[in-house]
Amino acid sequence: LQASCGADFVFTTALYEQIETEVAEIAAGRNLNNGDRGRFFGGILRLAAHDFMDFNRLASPGEEGGSDGCLVFHEDDNKGLEAVWVADSQDTIHPVPLLQTLFEEMYEPMGMSRADYWVAIANAVVKISSPNQDYALPFRYGRLSNEDCGFSEGRQPKANGCSDIEEVFINRMGVTWRDATALMGGHTLGGGSADASGHEGIWDNTRAGSAEFNNDYYDELLNRAWRPRLNGANLAHDWTWAGPNNGNFPFLMLHTDVCLYFDIPEDGTAHCCTDIGGNCRDNEVQNIQCPTAQNVRPEAFTAVEEFSNSNNLGVRSEFDESTLGHRGLRKNGHGGNGSG
Repeated sequence: LQASCGADFVFTTALYEQIETEVAEIAAGRNLNNGDRGRFFGGILRLAAHDFMDFNRLASPGEEGGSDGCLVFHEDDNKGLEAVWVADSQDTIHPVPLLQTLFEEMYEPMGMSRADYWVAIANAVVKISSPNQDYALPFRYGRLSNEDCGFSEGRQPKANGCSDIEEVFINRMGVTWRDATALMGGHTLGGGSADASGHEGIWDNTRAGSAEFNNDYYDELLNRAWRPRLNGANLAHDWTWAGPNNGNFPFLMLHTDVCLYFDIPEDGTAHCCTDIGGNCRDNEVQNIQCPTAQNVRPEAFTAVEEFSNSNNLGVRSEFDESTLGHRGLRKNGHGGNGSG
């Protein structure tokens, strides 16, 4: 069952800017230095990203997914999103988040689709959190909202390695490795939670920095010495830095992050340090250099280096391109603020 925008609804620039102001006002009330503001921004971006990352160009008509305002919220890969949006407004466990209340009480009665709203609040996050608040993603409205998207269950990327990126981004979504590397840069906002994703930490170098949309993600990947963080089975669960003050809110990289630049196994047996010239603080791997992915994933390898050195401009351009066409506007799209 799909619900479109109201026939007479017009997503004006004034409405778009009003939503941006509301997101900014809520964010201003979140603590910057303890990471709460970053988690707020990251949660919104994750909501919209997971919505369009379930797109499958090879699926049966009507089951392609994409930005349709619908997720299978009970999936493990979507845990934690209830902080941004609850699947059922009658949920008695999780309170309805303020942005969802604003949508249901103000914008939905106007005829705005939930699918459009999710993209609009994500765009607002990117602009508000960008340096000088000057990064405005293109926007169009007219998406259809799905009320049931059970067909998309299981499509979210896992965190095992680059085979997951290849399956979701390259094969199903049809983007390039360069596009996928740009999209992974969204990790710079917010952080992982053991209670939600099972991975604890931030992809930035400070908690305050996790509230800024920039190219720190790529700088961190290249310039910090990463080592595997083991689980109870003594297998590599994800990657961390073992430097000083890393215990309370650890630095984090997933296998799907590290594999963009380094050639690592996906079975949990990674046993190396990404920079033996740095300090992995682990005698087991300190002198074992992880090989690069230059020969196995040259496009991703090159993109990481370029985005790290781009002063934000290169990754911004690529982030624009990689989101176009995957925002649910293949049909029934109307012109709005830009063309994305």
